[in-house]
Amino acid sequence: MAEMRAYSPTLRQRLVDQIAKSLKKAGYSDSEAKSSADRVSQVFGGIFDVQEGGMAVSGGAAAVERGDVGTGILDVSLGALQAAAGLTPVVGGKAGSAVKAGRSTIKGALRKAFPGIYDDPRLVAERAEGMVMPESSNLGKLFNVTRADLSRAAQTPGTAPGVIPGAPKNPRGSPKTEQIMSPANTRRLVEGLQATEEFAPKLREGMTGWYMMDPAYQRLVELVGPEEAEKRYRRFNALTSMASPSSDVITELRRGTAANKLAQEGRFDEFMQYGGLPIEERMRLGLPTDLLDFPSHAYHSTAQAPAMEAFLREGMPQLKSPKVPLYLQASQASALGRQSNIPVGDAHWSRAVGLADVRPMRMVKGEPKIPGQSVSTGELAVLAPWWREQVAKEAGMEAVPGQATAWGLYSPATGVDTPVGQPKLEILSDLIERTSNRLNVPIERARDMVLLGEAQAGRIDPTMLATLGLSAAGVAAYNEYQKRKDKEQNNAK
Repeated sequence: MAEMRAYSPTLRQRLVDQIAKSLKKAGYSDSEAKSSADRVSQVFGGIFDVQEGGMAVSGGAAAVERGDVGTGILDVSLGALQAAAGLTPVVGGKAGSAVKAGRSTIKGALRKAFPGIYDDPRLVAERAEGMVMPESSNLGKLFNVTRADLSRAAQTPGTAPGVIPGAPKNPRGSPKTEQIMSPANTRRLVEGLQATEEFAPKLREGMTGWYMMDPAYQRLVELVGPEEAEKRYRRFNALTSMASPSSDVITELRRGTAANKLAQEGRFDEFMQYGGLPIEERMRLGLPTDLLDFPSHAYHSTAQAPAMEAFLREGMPQLKSPKVPLYLQASQASALGRQSNIPVGDAHWSRAVGLADVRPMRMVKGEPKIPGQSVSTGELAVLAPWWREQVAKEAGMEAVPGQATAWGLYSPATGVDTPVGQPKLEILSDLIERTSNRLNVPIERARDMVLLGEAQAGRIDPTMLATLGLSAAGVAAYNEYQKRKDKEQNNAK
């Protein structure tokens, strides 16, 4: 049979026209040819209609154009039935996407808040691949691994099951989660992940290993032995994870490692007191440098520092919302219990799967806002098994690497503000280079200091701050400058 190819919205009419043309060549009159073609259209119309939305069909039109009407109709029919049964190859293979590009795959959706998630999977993958950062030499220099190494390690099953805090034993679905788990939306996400294998291999390699932090833990074992390494890595991992709400990863690591250093020195109360103040205010107070070398955050006193304080007091996370605990579990060292079976349901994953299109609008200070926030406990309790078994597994991935890949894949549409394709360990490696420059020590020594809690990752530019002055506008400008400089330095790697 003819080779499978993508369905065109005009295929039905093309087939009718070509059938009539072929019949006229065979000696039929114009009226006979048109009448026969119309009857064929009526008989096979239902099959053609199955393909609305871009479902794959075979090259029946090409066969009809060659005059082989019988083979053409057979191929079209077979392709339609395969598509209806979900048996068509993924986009970029011999067939097209199982969903129409640009059309929502969620029945009854309230909106298309992030419309780019519904683009053709190949286009989505190629767009994300174009944003992948080059691999930094610091990753290999500091941890003797590559992105490929991290990817392979992350694709092995986790060493502990993921735990959703407060999740019911038998979660009950809701209309909105049922909408997300529809066959069409499931297929969109599977095809998107599958498309990365051919059209975004660099993205896939970098993102599948995004949470893998085993080399950092292993270095701590070399430095202080397994017992002390466990204590220090658990604190490092918890405090950096708890700095993640509403933060890009660079800010998260800078604030989290600052908290870790101060905690190591018995000064976490100073982070609590001053870490939310604008840098200009901290400078006016004459605070030491280690209280100036990290940015402030709007959620310091609400979502971040109190959670850190509770962890340091109790020795374990006390969080009730699911995103940060699962993030912490996903970036845990394998030797300490790394989870890979529940996606980290951050805001970008919520947007990618379509939750922002089925939730009611949020009211913030009397203004309606797109509901693109992280998943709730109830949502994730229902969606986690679906993601693991019907999406990630179908794409040949564990749930966590699948979520990380989707995070990068849909980043242009969902508003990710972090280098794409760089695993967390690589981003940390580049920040350690800046620590090395700030402290004027070898980069390997800076690595050990950051991991041990003797220094924070990253640096502040005092010359730039002096130039901008101490005004609020100046500090805001500095923060934007620092973000831009971070990205420029990453691009130069």
